[in-house]
Amino acid sequence: MTEEGQRKGVSRRTLVKGAAWAVPAVPIIVAAPAHAASPECIQITLGNNACKWPGATNYYSYNLELCFKNTCGGTYQVWIQRIENNANKPFAKCGASGFEDEAITLGPGFNDCIGPYAYSSCSSASTIRIYGWVGVKGAAGTEYLIDEVATSGRAELADCSNGTPCKALPTGC
Repeated sequence: MTEEGQRKGVSRRTLVKGAAWAVPAVPIIVAAPAHAASPECIQITLGNNACKWPGATNYYSYNLELCFKNTCGGTYQVWIQRIENNANKPFAKCGASGFEDEAITLGPGFNDCIGPYAYSSCSSASTIRIYGWVGVKGAAGTEYLIDEVATSGRAELADCSNGTPCKALPTGC
């Protein structure tokens, strides 16, 4: 072999492979509001006053009471933009008021429930998804999943025993 055929030193490929292992990984954070996550120290659960009217003839109606717990230590504001079920079917509020109508301020140690408010959906839900913002309210279309609440978390979401089912059929069904 000639001296040209015998290369001394390290090839570019070997350098690149070695550099990949030698350089520490630096996480790159990209803002993606539609898929962002709320702080893990903000929890949402269904309250004891939450209930459902089962069956399609009742438009899958719910009285939703949401309980918020803040273990972050700071004060956070929560804005709920929309509620939907695990089949991506929207919930429609039945009355003049709903969670979407208020900024919910969660001070340090906040642990309380809001509602109940009446809603209906196009189908039953084993999970309710709550979309909105924690911290700074954005424009419609920039909301993200704040939390998912299982409707079967306490064995089963209780059947409503008083009042009448919500009969507002949501758009998008």
